Amino acid sequence: LDGRRREARVSALAWRRAGRYAAFGLLDGAVSHGWFEALDAALPGETSAWLVAEKVGADFVLFTPAWCAAFLLAMEAMAGGGVAAGAARVRG
Repeated sequence: LDGRRREARVSALAWRRAGRYAAFGLLDGAVSHGWFEALDAALPGETSAWLVAEKVGADFVLFTPAWCAAFLLAMEAMAGGGVAAGAARVRG
């Protein structure tokens, strides 16, 4: 009986965690779409190796660090840890 309770508890935790990831994934799609639309507008032109390098560099330097921090903060907040715990997690 204890094994079944533990299994049910683990299953419930897994579903809650999956829900948190799904919620952030919905937000991620919308925000990333907006970012890449803005990036294309800010750096227009014919596709070239230089233009691609500029866009990858902008994404790497500007968007990715902020979005990784937002992910860690959101995951911690949705798990019930709060913003302070999320900030501590971002700091490492």
